[in-house]
Amino acid sequence: MFPAHGSPQGAVSRRIRVLAKHRRDREARVLAASAPSRGRSTSCCPTRTTVTPRELWKWAERSLLAHLLWLEARGHAVRDGERWRRR
Repeated sequence: MFPAHGSPQGAVSRRIRVLAKHRRDREARVLAASAPSRGRSTSCCPTRTTVTPRELWKWAERSLLAHLLWLEARGHAVRDGERWRRR
């Protein structure tokens, strides 16, 4: 398998399972973090991506937005301008 970034990966079936689990886990964290209050997605980045170095927060914000859009499409998140909340 040749990912968009990083080196080629072997054990494709296993790698896809690991990536899918990672995606589901991250989606669950985003959904859980959006429950208590409303906020701009950019203000949520540091709390939702605590293991991400600060210089990567711009990319983490894009990833977070992708998760929020996915959750919105599935009816789990609501957008009001630049604010998001759990449905």
